[in-house]
Amino acid sequence: MSLAFIFKRSTQMGLLSFLFQPKPHEVKRPCFHCGELMRERDVLLQTFDGAAREVCCHGCAGILILIENDGMQLEYRKMRMQKA
Repeated sequence: MSLAFIFKRSTQMGLLSFLFQPKPHEVKRPCFHCGELMRERDVLLQTFDGAAREVCCHGCAGILILIENDGMQLEYRKMRMQKA
């Protein structure tokens, strides 16, 4: 990237917003459990209800494990449907 390009773009949109634009690989995605937005590189995968689910932290992964171990997937799905 040339300095002229950086200068031109930074004056159009502000230097900080130009420098800290999210990269295409940093698009944020919602956590399966809590909905918190997370960067793609921070995604943790947890198997739940027969599929790999994207979660933001080990806490959300642990909750999914507990729900599945207690056989409460049906109740969890119902609760998620009520929130939507």
